[in-house]
Amino acid sequence: MYNLNDELGNVLTFKLTNGVELIATLLGLDEEGERATLGEPRLVIVNDSELALIPYIFTGESEEVVMHRSEIQTVVKTLQTSADDYEKILDPNQD
Repeated sequence: MYNLNDELGNVLTFKLTNGVELIATLLGLDEEGERATLGEPRLVIVNDSELALIPYIFTGESEEVVMHRSEIQTVVKTLQTSADDYEKILDPNQD
């Protein structure tokens, strides 16, 4: 069985029950398994024929966003190129 606790600190892709796709760092899971804490989530959108990452929250701080697990439909490892793009957004000085 896949254990999300093994993915703490990793960049993951989350597909929400409303169809939204996010890339974020999994920061934590509560003991009951009800909530997941995501770091700096970015919304995945299609811009012309390319993917783009935009902030999930525009008017608030997003260093840690708590999301109810019932809103998350699927969690998968993010493709390396997309994870690299996400990390460059968070740290533009990254080589």
